[in-house]
Amino acid sequence: MKLDETPGYALCRIARKVHYQIDLIFKEEGMTVEQWVALKTIFENQPLIQKELGRLIEKTPNTVKSLAERLEKKNFIKRTPDPSDHRNLILTVTEKGQKFTEEYSALDEKANDALTSSLTKEEMEELARLLDKIEKNL
Repeated sequence: MKLDETPGYALCRIARKVHYQIDLIFKEEGMTVEQWVALKTIFENQPLIQKELGRLIEKTPNTVKSLAERLEKKNFIKRTPDPSDHRNLILTVTEKGQKFTEEYSALDEKANDALTSSLTKEEMEELARLLDKIEKNL
């Protein structure tokens, strides 16, 4: 089987294209896709312990620390020590971060809708099932 015919290569190729499209949306705001994923995850799960963010977005502690610092510097999130365990930081979204997330969630959804616009509802369900099955193999 040729490389470009393998499922792994196809998934990588699609992921690169999706990443590029979403990156275009956030680039003018000075935000990376990784920062967007972190912000959206905090928004959906707040208050969130920084370690838990790493688990949810599958990033190393150092990467999560860097992402959180950048988001805090942009005033999108606030990091406060956990009163019950000072080793942990609790992440919450600021008012600015909330407005940004609400506005850009619509653009993110639009990009994702464009990605699957040629699929029927049944095909979407099948795709989700197959991708979940593949992920469980890893």
